[in-house]
Amino acid sequence: MNVQSCENCGVVYDYSRMPEFYRYDDEGNLNSNEYAWDEYKKEYMPTVDCPNCGVLIFKESGEVV
Repeated sequence: MNVQSCENCGVVYDYSRMPEFYRYDDEGNLNSNEYAWDEYKKEYMPTVDCPNCGVLIFKESGEVV
């Protein structure tokens, strides 16, 4: 279990239960629909819409994109 909370609304979710995403498509291009640049980690990280408020957040940290 990997519990995290949404930075916007505070809802707690288990990010290990959220879907896995592929970083690159079949042509080797970044999947920008499911990944965004994380300035803190200095790499592209998976994103999801918060299951409660719908704001786009980083899947593993809960920070708003």
